[in-house]
Amino acid sequence: MKEQRTRSLAIRWALILIWCSAARPAPAADPEPDRDLKDLNVEVVKKWQKFAEKMLQQQNPRLALRAVEIIEAVDPLNKDVAKLREDPRILLQAVRRHAVLLLSLDREKGVPKAKDLARDRSGTGNDGTIRGARFDLGVAGDCLTFEGAKDSVQSALASQRFPQKDSPWTMCVWIKASTPGGSIFRLSGEDGTATLLSLLLGPEGQLVVDGGGRGKVSGKRSLCDGQWHHAAAVFSPGGAEPLEIYLDGEKDASGPFQLSSKENGRLGWQLGAAGSGPPLRGQIDEVGLFLRSLTAGEIQALYRLGKSGKSLGD
Repeated sequence: MKEQRTRSLAIRWALILIWCSAARPAPAADPEPDRDLKDLNVEVVKKWQKFAEKMLQQQNPRLALRAVEIIEAVDPLNKDVAKLREDPRILLQAVRRHAVLLLSLDREKGVPKAKDLARDRSGTGNDGTIRGARFDLGVAGDCLTFEGAKDSVQSALASQRFPQKDSPWTMCVWIKASTPGGSIFRLSGEDGTATLLSLLLGPEGQLVVDGGGRGKVSGKRSLCDGQWHHAAAVFSPGGAEPLEIYLDGEKDASGPFQLSSKENGRLGWQLGAAGSGPPLRGQIDEVGLFLRSLTAGEIQALYRLGKSGKSLGD
């Protein structure tokens, strides 16, 4: 096994040397044998950095992100790659990779029998069925308007690829409302009875994140001013206040939180009407659920993306 690993490592470095293809004279005897390896790393980083910049110029952030990851593996402390990481196109590509639900809530034009379809663009197939809610002009393209207890969007299929009890996650949504109260997003068991996670508008219009009775955190600012607001909830297990609420890219509140568990169960999601509380009266757009705790910079990038009229699902 040891010989195989050594051979594999040698082949890998040989391929990198071929790829670099830098015509260099044979080095003289060097009392510092690690110098050649260090020089090679510098060349590799420069090559991949140029490749990443070229891919960004060609509007290919997916390959640019892969190049950045290679640079980070070779030189984790490289300052130039840190700047590349902050590029909004690379940052958003990295965020999308962890999505299990991306709802642009746009009309499916040219698709037969799709007028009641809320397409999931994360690639996990968590599409939803629109019931009563109607399309309107949103932050990025279309949105859905909810006007009563019968207006909702429900997942067509239950899935196991949703947050678990002690795993990190992030939920974000654009919301426009004038009236407090109502359910924005709900994650529940397949039968729809046991709520594991819900995002609500509180009695004073603030965002409320409820972990199915095992934790609740309320925001400070009201969203009910008739304007579009970007709301996000970020769960990072292990801390004293693992749940953070962001409004319009800025931290609004934090607190202790625990997500209810659904052992070996399949989960479903819902927008709008839920339970016996007041119905949501407002508009929802650009819904995202990620199996990672997004950073403050990533939340701000999502906010700026929506403000620019671009969809996270594009």
